[in-house]
Amino acid sequence: MLAVFKSRGKTNLVSELYQELLEKDPELRKLEENKDEFNKGHQNYLNAFEGYDGKSREYYRDVNSFVKAIKDSILSNKIELLLLHMKKNISISYPNIEVCRMNSQSIHRQLKIVLLY
Repeated sequence: MLAVFKSRGKTNLVSELYQELLEKDPELRKLEENKDEFNKGHQNYLNAFEGYDGKSREYYRDVNSFVKAIKDSILSNKIELLLLHMKKNISISYPNIEVCRMNSQSIHRQLKIVLLY
């Protein structure tokens, strides 16, 4: 269920104490199981998004190569500005997935610390 992390060759005491709490508290154990289930289900959505995001990046890469082939420099510059604007709007619309993962992990660490206090 919960991996015990190693720190300088020794067992991580916070993880060890949290594991003891999990063994003693059925509600906490259920919360941990729900978190694990959420992460598994959430991963499916992340995989789908990453597939979409990969296609989007591929599209902009291909479009940029097409724009470079346009001989009219004024038209080429206008299209580049349009593409830049489109990419900016897309990046604002979607949160950084890695930041969301790190926030989730941080909240879980905070829970461990607070429960052990």
